[in-house]
Amino acid sequence: MVKGQTKSGFKYSVNEQVFGSYDYAKIVKKINDAKKMTDPEKVGLLNAELTVTVTELVLGAEQAEALEEHVRSLSEDGLVTMQAMSEEVNEIQMQVGEKIGEKNSQSSSAISKTTKKH
Repeated sequence: MVKGQTKSGFKYSVNEQVFGSYDYAKIVKKINDAKKMTDPEKVGLLNAELTVTVTELVLGAEQAEALEEHVRSLSEDGLVTMQAMSEEVNEIQMQVGEKIGEKNSQSSSAISKTTKKH
């Protein structure tokens, strides 16, 4: 599990294995496919759907709802915008990615030191 906190103060705990899952890979593919689309209305709808899907996959239903309420509490009018949710989820993904990278780097370094000793 990777734990962290966004700049806005949302605390989360994420199963890092989600990022290596087939489900996550399918969402990334859909996001990349959406970038190639030319109809702005379709792109907007697809991005909205993908934001909800990736939020629930990465955080799980309970934390996804908590994030939604967190974003709502920061909003002047009480609305949860897609942009605000996307920014929070993107920040979480970036933070988790960095932490996974750090863990992998430390593991590689420890393996390499052990190998050199033998």
